Amino acid sequence: MPHSQDNSIRRHGLKPAWAEVVLAFLLAAIAGWIDAVGFLHFGGLFVSFMSGNTTRLGVDIGHADPLLMLLPAVVIACFVLGAFVGTLIYRGARGYGGALVLAVVALTLCAALVLHGRHGIEAVFAGLLAAAMGMQNTAMQGVAGHAVGLTYLTGNLTKLGQNLALMILGEDTGRKCLLFAGIWAAMFSGAIGGALAHTRADLAALGPVMVLLGIIAILRAAYVRMRH
Repeated sequence: MPHSQDNSIRRHGLKPAWAEVVLAFLLAAIAGWIDAVGFLHFGGLFVSFMSGNTTRLGVDIGHADPLLMLLPAVVIACFVLGAFVGTLIYRGARGYGGALVLAVVALTLCAALVLHGRHGIEAVFAGLLAAAMGMQNTAMQGVAGHAVGLTYLTGNLTKLGQNLALMILGEDTGRKCLLFAGIWAAMFSGAIGGALAHTRADLAALGPVMVLLGIIAILRAAYVRMRH
């Protein structure tokens, strides 16, 4: 980081690593919330966990059921498309890439709700939710110097186990363990919140996270501007 940016951060009392960690926890909680709402709405389909959808797609193909194959196939393809688009946005917007990606994620969720309310096409709704989750993964290019997943947990839990082992062997990996455990806890908490909200508000449960994503996007853009 340039020396002038370091001075700016110190003047404002900001610690970039901690800001990144807090943002990662928030985004993981949001992903858990959205995934829980999607899981309950679609009856067992994930909008952020593509490993589970891949298994489901394989099972549906094995059962030779074209109708059941459609939804997981659409979701997987749209998740990849979302990651593709998110990366282009992030790289093209320079320092404001993360903020712009999160703003587009919020707008995509809004579009998903509006289109579903008007037309009720489940494949389109599922695809837009998955695309939003794919984009959200590109909003941060690492957390405190570590690569993490923000909408899925298998890799994070693997790294947690590895770093716990290294800590027992005497390496200083305690902070890494806290990071990966914290992301798991955040997504778990978000899933609980999303499930509770869905039982009370159905798909309107997505409203609070759309607003939160918009607020985070604005704050992130302001933070980048302040650093410069």
